[in-house]
Amino acid sequence: MGLRLPIFPYHAAQGKEAPRRSATSYHNNRARVALERFQAVLSREDVKSDAFNLIRGRLRLIRRNWFRSVEFEEDDEEYPVLNRLLDTVGKHGTILVPDVTHIVGKKDEKRLSTSPVTRQLVERIDAENIEILPLVLKLESKTYDLRKCAKYDEPGKVLFELMPQIAMDTTEYLKRALNGSQGKRRSL
Repeated sequence: MGLRLPIFPYHAAQGKEAPRRSATSYHNNRARVALERFQAVLSREDVKSDAFNLIRGRLRLIRRNWFRSVEFEEDDEEYPVLNRLLDTVGKHGTILVPDVTHIVGKKDEKRLSTSPVTRQLVERIDAENIEILPLVLKLESKTYDLRKCAKYDEPGKVLFELMPQIAMDTTEYLKRALNGSQGKRRSL
């Protein structure tokens, strides 16, 4: 489906070295705000109504508490918060991230290989069929930006039609990130 409930918003430390561990630094605050804005869109009654109408019969939707609190990862080398979240979510929820760099990191100029920890995370996400939904997914051929869906007349219909494709493309992106040049992390 592209969305399993409940949704667990998550973002990893981003930005320059000095302020990156602070949840209130510019990049980290911007990521949290983007997640909260998306939560506000999905919490609208018209969007929930669209969800129940479009998805009815495929699975049982919970009526309340679609979202958990936003989780912030300070340790973007070992990812203890994300590992705990993977244990919690399993096949019964979705991890919402601002973009996939919060899982695989940013591209390094030196093009070093993906870290062993990142590799294990991506392999686990794939093996356990854990749902990851990025708000923004930039591919070579297209870009998805769920942040813009609130501007549509019927955002719920647009969201729930896009989510399955985004979920499949995200899975493929994460698999390629292990072996390709996308999403490289510094080796530990």
